[in-house]
Amino acid sequence: MRCRDLEFQIPIHSHPDDPSKPDYSNVQRAWWDIINLTYASSDCPMRLTMELRIMGGSDLLMAPQHGNTHGTASIEVLSIPDAVADSEWEPFLQQVSDLWMSYTDAQGVKLNVRPHWAKEWEKINMRGKPAREYLKEVAYKDAIPEFRKTLSKIGEGQGWVLEDLKKRFSNELWDYMVFSE
Repeated sequence: MRCRDLEFQIPIHSHPDDPSKPDYSNVQRAWWDIINLTYASSDCPMRLTMELRIMGGSDLLMAPQHGNTHGTASIEVLSIPDAVADSEWEPFLQQVSDLWMSYTDAQGVKLNVRPHWAKEWEKINMRGKPAREYLKEVAYKDAIPEFRKTLSKIGEGQGWVLEDLKKRFSNELWDYMVFSE
């Protein structure tokens, strides 16, 4: 089934009383923020469902779950393409993003909330920046150079360089995120 879909990965941070344990308060907050946002509008554009699942972190550098020690809340809002116009869906996505991107840990440090790569996020701003810019300069700031370095090491042993990868796997987003400085 085709759908409109925005999904974010929200890190589960440490519990303030015991850093070895997870604190699920932002998971609950993420869920209830969208329920409240939905009921605040008489004509909410989320006309399908909201979904939330808990998953682990990831060792993959470019995974949105990378570095999430206590796991990740993967949460998304969905609608039906024929039931919602861009003019109502995109402002709703911005509201959702503003809520989810505002979360902090117990010490007030903003969480590294990141979108699912294959969902709708490119037309929104994240913490005041266009999404692509935010992802490259903030959310994946350290991961991108490490990713390039890892690819180069692999290529050395295989007889190819990053330019060969760009020729084979190039697309507008990947060129901006990974193949440009």
